[in-house]
Amino acid sequence: MQPSGTVPEEYSVPKHGELLLGISLMAPAEIQQFARRLQAEHQVQHASRGIPRGDKLCTAFRLRLAELLAAVPLGELSRAAETLSLLNNMKAPVERSTDPDNEACPQRSFERRVVHLAHKHRGELDVLKLCYGVTSSLVAKGLMEKRVHDAVMSCLRGYIERRPLAQLWRDMTALQEITCVETSLLSELEKRLVQRSQQDFQPGQLQAYARLLLEMRRHGVDVLGGPGVPVLHPPSVSMLPPLQKGVLQAFSESIRRWPLRRISEEFQGSILELCQECELVRTNLVPTASEKVVTGLEGVAAMVMRLAEPIRTQQELIAWSTYTQRAGKAGLVALAAPVGQRVLAGVEVHGSMAFCLAHLTPAAPELPPQYLPVVNKLRPGAQKLAKAFPEVRDLLEQCTSPEEEVDKLEASTTR
Repeated sequence: MQPSGTVPEEYSVPKHGELLLGISLMAPAEIQQFARRLQAEHQVQHASRGIPRGDKLCTAFRLRLAELLAAVPLGELSRAAETLSLLNNMKAPVERSTDPDNEACPQRSFERRVVHLAHKHRGELDVLKLCYGVTSSLVAKGLMEKRVHDAVMSCLRGYIERRPLAQLWRDMTALQEITCVETSLLSELEKRLVQRSQQDFQPGQLQAYARLLLEMRRHGVDVLGGPGVPVLHPPSVSMLPPLQKGVLQAFSESIRRWPLRRISEEFQGSILELCQECELVRTNLVPTASEKVVTGLEGVAAMVMRLAEPIRTQQELIAWSTYTQRAGKAGLVALAAPVGQRVLAGVEVHGSMAFCLAHLTPAAPELPPQYLPVVNKLRPGAQKLAKAFPEVRDLLEQCTSPEEEVDKLEASTTR
C-alpha cells in the first residue's frame, strides 16, 4: 500500500537537471511518457497552483516537442496529431502561442509542417487525403487554425483542377474516399470534366474520357448526375445535369465533324455504354446520330457518282455500315418513313444502300467500267459488305417510323 501524497514509482522524477537532459533528447515515442513525468513532478511541487507556464521544465518540453513536430515524417503525421490531442486532454504544457512565428509553439510548428507536406506532395492524392484528415480533426477540436485546413483544401482543389485525367483514374479509390467526406470537391471535379468535354479530342481520347466517367460512377464518384444545377439543352428543350450536357455536346460534335472511318473506329465500347447508362444523353443524341446515317450514305453515293478512288469509296461504305450497326443496336437511330424508305430502296434509287453496294461489287452490272482494273482488290471489301448489309437493313427497318408517325418524329428531331 502506497502512502498517500506520494507519486507512483513509474512517475518518479530524478533531479531537474537529469529530467531537462532527458527532455532535450526526447524521441517521438517518449513524448507521452515525459508529459506524464512532468505532470507527476508538478503534482508534488505545485499541486495547489497547477503547472506554471514559465516553468523551466515546461519550456524545455514545449521547445523539444515543437522541434519534433516541425520535422515529423509523413508516415507519422496521424500519430503526431493523435499525440497533440492526447496532450491536450492531459492538460500538458502545449498551449498555443499568440505569435504565429513562435518557433517554440508545438501547435504552430505542426501547422507549418502540415502545410509544407501538403504543398510538397500536392500531386499525390493519398498524401493530401491524409493531410485533410489531420487538419479536419484538429480544427474540430480547436487545436489547429482553420487557415491550415483551408491551405490543404486549396491543394486538393488544385489537384482536381490541374492533374491529368489519367492520374485521377489511377487515384480513383482515394478520390472516392475524399469526395465522400468533402462533397464540395465534387463540384470542382464536375467543373473540370465539363471543361474537358468542351475541348477537342485526339484519336482514342473520347473513348478514354467516356471510360473514366463510367469508372467514376462505378466507384461511387457519380458526377454525371450532379451536383450542379441542371441546365437547358436548347435543341430538345430539356434540362440536363451539367456534365451530361457536356458529354452530349462532345458526342454530337464528334459525330458531326469526324469522318466516317474515325466514327466507326471510336463510337463503340465505353462511348455507347455511357449512352446506355445516361438515358438523357442517349435520347438527345438520336437526331444527330440518325442524321449521320443519312448524310454518311449520301457522301458515299456522291463518291460513287464522281468515280472517286474505288478502294477508298468502298472503305467509306464499310465504315458507314459499321457505324450504322453499332448506333442502331445502341438505340441511337430513328428515321422518318420517307428517309428510311429512300435508304432501304432498290438499286435504281440514287443514294440507297443497294445503289452504293452494287456500284462497288465485282461482277455486278452496275460496277463502273473505270473500276474494272481494281476489281480483284474490291473483292475482300465486297465480301465484308455482303455479310454486314443484311443486318444493317434489318436494323434500319426497325428504326424507320411508320407513315403515321412521320410528323411526330420530325417534330422531335427539329433543331
